[in-house]
Amino acid sequence: MRALRAFVGSVLVFEVLLPVVYLAVVFGGCLFGISTYVIESGSMEPSIQVGSLVYVNNDLEASELAPDEVIAFRVDGANAEVCTHRIIANDIESQAVSTKGDNNKEIDATPIPYANIIGRVVYRIPYLGFIAYFVSSYRIVIFFAYVLILVSTFLLYRSISKRKSDYGKRRRNTYGIKQYC
Repeated sequence: MRALRAFVGSVLVFEVLLPVVYLAVVFGGCLFGISTYVIESGSMEPSIQVGSLVYVNNDLEASELAPDEVIAFRVDGANAEVCTHRIIANDIESQAVSTKGDNNKEIDATPIPYANIIGRVVYRIPYLGFIAYFVSSYRIVIFFAYVLILVSTFLLYRSISKRKSDYGKRRRNTYGIKQYC
């Protein structure tokens, strides 16, 4: 019974810590000017795999970007899709960079203006993007399933703890032992 209670208690602690760790990993960088993105295409493989979560530092001076750095940028302006490619050249006069995906054979046709650059990729975690994408797609279902599992685990833990405390009382009453000192 003690082992079961310890196991259920550990599961309960894990269930409480899991979302905290997930939120810290995925959204914690926002406090320091870092955005997170999920890689959806294979244009940067093998250096960045599909499904990786990349951290992009938004605080940069575009003129300081050097060739061979990986950046995130908007393809066609403010609301366009975000792309992650490696810089081939930085033309300070035209205020644009030429980029290329590691897995692409040719340089991207259109240079990226400085205004479209989001930032420099500073870190990546392979495959965590799959989890982030799944969670963001099915937030409501995951939330209710999580709450249901958390509540049921808490009730199970409480039931086991109560049963243990009641077990000692029943035992004393069953045998009629009383302590007078």
